[in-house]
Amino acid sequence: MIELVLNPTNTHLHQIETWLIDERNQYNEGFYCNWNNVSNHFDNKELFCLVEHEQVIGFVCWRIYEKTVHLEIVEIMRPKRGSGLGRMMVEESLEVFKKKGALVADIECSPAESEPVWRKLGFIAYQKNEYITNPTKFKPLIPYQELLTDSDTNSNGLKVELWNGEPWETRKLPPNWSWVVSYKTNTKELEQPIIYPANHNWRIRLSQGEKMLYDEKIKHRKDVDTIHFGSFLIIREIA
Repeated sequence: MIELVLNPTNTHLHQIETWLIDERNQYNEGFYCNWNNVSNHFDNKELFCLVEHEQVIGFVCWRIYEKTVHLEIVEIMRPKRGSGLGRMMVEESLEVFKKKGALVADIECSPAESEPVWRKLGFIAYQKNEYITNPTKFKPLIPYQELLTDSDTNSNGLKVELWNGEPWETRKLPPNWSWVVSYKTNTKELEQPIIYPANHNWRIRLSQGEKMLYDEKIKHRKDVDTIHFGSFLIIREIA
């Protein structure tokens, strides 16, 4: 029997330490170099374990910042890799995070060879720039608004445009990303939220038809959630 343990014990932690030491000694790889970090996550109850027959075979270290969960360390022990257990562990963990209120997950892929695994799990690569430099991938955990394409139209003409720079830098530039959105009936809540990597100093513009509603930094818009110290733009309603 294989199960995801949400409240691991000291025994589980010792098992993880033992096989991380073995990985380091035999293969000169693994996350034992981050052992203090793993131990701190355990102390903070931010560690899940994948257990088979009472033996830990994988673990996830995580941290939730408001509505964003950051997967800091994810590992399956070497003999168990390639059997789909890592996918199972991550997918079950993401369901738990969603129940905790997280709307989006991200991870910094290290080592780089793990990137194909995260792509298969539905994680999307950030576009690097001076504000977002780490090789990070993200995955919304709920249905979300897709980016605008040239063929898209919207009956109420409500458009959200985003630039990857501050207003003074981008006044003469076209937006990097755009969305057309619609409201739920008789509310200001969006049918589907916008969830996208962003910095709180970036320029955002809201318009409806020819009418300009807002054109300034994200952080000055009170009905916009900036999550994870500005790493994500999350819009669930537009007042």
